[in-house]
Amino acid sequence: MKPISEFKGEYFFLSNFYSADVTYRGITYKNNEAAFQAMKCPEVASSFSSLNPSEAKRLGRRVKLRPDWEAVKEDVMRRVCFAKFFQNYDLMERLLATAPAELIEGNDWGDKEWGVCDGEGNNKLGKILMEIRDFFAQERAQKWAQAFDKSISKSEERRIRACADELFDEWLEKYLNQSHL
Repeated sequence: MKPISEFKGEYFFLSNFYSADVTYRGITYKNNEAAFQAMKCPEVASSFSSLNPSEAKRLGRRVKLRPDWEAVKEDVMRRVCFAKFFQNYDLMERLLATAPAELIEGNDWGDKEWGVCDGEGNNKLGKILMEIRDFFAQERAQKWAQAFDKSISKSEERRIRACADELFDEWLEKYLNQSHL
């Protein structure tokens, strides 16, 4: 399979600018960009919850960075991306369907840290997504899929969602222990 060289069109769902609710550290954001930017200054994280990706990026450039930001930002990206795909089963399935393609966050705005521009860059976002994809392929559980079965009762759905919350914590810890931090 040839590489997926940009997160546009049918692969836009891989972008942090894709609209998909993600709950991180108790706050639900409208997209991953907002969740990521919010962690630059956790004291004002709730200010990011209703922002679109462009607004979140703009605000993220104006907040006072937490002192350890450079040391933790890659771990934050891992956690936020993991949450996005774990909490949005349809997106998890689409991510899994990209295998075994290399994921390259190609861009024309000069981001050579998280992506690749003009053939150069670290592609950290693409690498994180491939790690998450590989992890989900290995660890996916049938009970998680059942949480999205529309034929289950409300009480069963609540029970499964409670299990899913526990599974999220378990999988996140296992994933982070396996990843190359």
